[in-house]
This record gives sequence, structure tokens and C-alpha cells, in this order.
Amino acid sequence: MDRWNPTAELTERERRLLALAGKSRKLFVFLREHRHELFDDAFQDELAAMYRQTGQGEAPEPITDEREQKDEPISRTAAQRFTDNSKTDDAHRY
Repeated sequence: MDRWNPTAELTERERRLLALAGKSRKLFVFLREHRHELFDDAFQDELAAMYRQTGQGEAPEPITDEREQKDEPISRTAAQRFTDNSKTDDAHRY
């Protein structure tokens, strides 16, 4: 997993925004000024350990013939149930 390496230096735009935030948004000013200290390697390791590795966000696996054959009986059964239920539902409507 890529690490976030925040810079300590403020950009000109950040300086202007923090000046506008002033005293009314002290927490945001503090977090921006100290983020490089707060998100050190140890804390990022701790955050990464909290999340399980599910593979979410990775490219999906291509469907193989073996996978299609394994899923095919389930698809047929599901289709039959849907067809049977729709006939029963139509009979109850009249």
C-alpha cells in the first residue's frame, strides 16, 4: 500500500486559507500545521493493520470455463424458481 507522505511546508494557497480560517477554525489550522508529525510511519502502520486485506479495488478475475461450469447449476435453479414464483404470483392476482 502506498504511504501518504505529507509535507511540512505550506503552499501559498494553504497560507492564505489558514489566515482566513484564523481563530475560529483553530483545529483545522493545527491539523494542517502538524499533519507530518501526526501521520508518521508508526501511525500509518497502525492504521493499515486495522483494515483487512480483501482485494477490494483490484481488477476482477476473468471468468474461466471452470468457473462457468461451477456456477451454471445455480443459475438454472435460480431461473426456475423465478419462473415458478412468477406463475404462482399471477395465479393469486386473479
